[in-house]
Amino acid sequence: MELDRQLLLRTVKPHEFSAVLLSLQPADFLRLKERHRLDAAGKPYIISEEEAFQELKAKLLHVMKTMRKVGYRLTAREYGHLIDCARAGKDPKMALEIWDMMCGFSVTPDTWTYNSMIAAVSGGSTSVEREFRVKEDILAHRAARAQGGDDMRKKAMKIYEKMTTKGIPPNSMTFDILMLSLARMGDIEGVGRILRQVWSVDVRKLPDESVIEDKRTTIPTDSPLYPTAHTLLAVATAYCQNGQVDTAIRTVDHISRRYDVPVSVPTWVALMNWTYVYTRLRNENPLPGSAMENLWEVMTGKPYNVAPTVDMFDYIVRSYLWRRMPGMAEKMMDLALVTISRRISSKAHGIEERIIHGRAIRTHKGSDAATSKGKHTSAAISKFRKDVAKLVRDEYRLRSIIRRWTELLVIGKDLEMTSFGTQQVPNIVDKWGLFLGKDIMYVLRTGYVELDLGKEGEDWQPITNRKRRWMWMTLGTGSKEEDDFF
Repeated sequence: MELDRQLLLRTVKPHEFSAVLLSLQPADFLRLKERHRLDAAGKPYIISEEEAFQELKAKLLHVMKTMRKVGYRLTAREYGHLIDCARAGKDPKMALEIWDMMCGFSVTPDTWTYNSMIAAVSGGSTSVEREFRVKEDILAHRAARAQGGDDMRKKAMKIYEKMTTKGIPPNSMTFDILMLSLARMGDIEGVGRILRQVWSVDVRKLPDESVIEDKRTTIPTDSPLYPTAHTLLAVATAYCQNGQVDTAIRTVDHISRRYDVPVSVPTWVALMNWTYVYTRLRNENPLPGSAMENLWEVMTGKPYNVAPTVDMFDYIVRSYLWRRMPGMAEKMMDLALVTISRRISSKAHGIEERIIHGRAIRTHKGSDAATSKGKHTSAAISKFRKDVAKLVRDEYRLRSIIRRWTELLVIGKDLEMTSFGTQQVPNIVDKWGLFLGKDIMYVLRTGYVELDLGKEGEDWQPITNRKRRWMWMTLGTGSKEEDDFF
């Protein structure tokens, strides 16, 4: 049996092995949508990123070992893919092992391989994920690591220098990753130098209207150095995590207009997140609360016309609640419920149409309509199950977020010192009670009110969106929720 298997493997051509290896994409395992599962009762649950990455890693190593066993040598493309997968799984040890293996076989890395390696050793990613605010304690920790030989800037720049020495041309992604590496060590001047030298963007002069209106570009559109949507996300993250939100917004807007690069949804979410963070910080020269509304108007107005996501709504609603503006918060809640619900309904209709369309095609093309009707391939069924699980979770998440908003509205801020509780809370409970639990309690000036909403056997459980600072304290006791920020 083993001999037959070896003979069969030797009939597989190198490009077919390569296609199998390259088809194992990190996004197909690590994205939130792909990590959704349905249990036996049809309820969605999620496996961890670590579990998903271990599944991917096992498949990658199996294919790689099989290729080497039958005598096929991996090329720079395959090695680069393996390093990128290690980067996506936050496994720098695996990336270094693959890099050493590649160099041992005298394979010359290409630009993508260098980019993935720079991202892996600098603690970053080629697709920006959650970043931490650069504070004194974080910088001290990273500086201590640097003294021990773990300086991400030096590692990143060393690989970049080797890249240029070998004559491998960098692209925009190379400098995106380098900017993030510098920003994590608080070297915001280094980020500015890259913007000036590569894209002729002088951040220090951006308040000058003549500079802002300058649409001249120094890089042709077909150049690998031309900025992309990822460049805007890297710029936003680099400046925001160092406390320069205004600079981030101006720079992103300037590059977007000057180079005609669209601002992606992740970039807007990052700007919303950091603006919200810095409007809530105390004793650190925080941004004014109106900064959230100004950014919202820029984002949803021309020329961007962004359709807000549930995360964007969450930031603006919480901003209004933080600033004691429950009326504006409730208006945004109304808009979020209508907008997101319609979006979910539209996606559900699309899934239904695809299922019906697939059945119709198979019934029409099949020679035997009775046996072919309603059949889908296992891959198609698996994709439908993931789509449905993601859609169900989207609905659960919308319910959970609206429930949390309503709880914060009912709890309010200093309710016992105002007339808000006696005048508005009953109306809020009446309007949004569908999203609340079985009972709710809120504090008044002279005591507290406990309401039994008469709900039994709810068929859904709210999803925790943020941790409460004091987990043992019951919601509704008058204690204000504090979000955990980085």
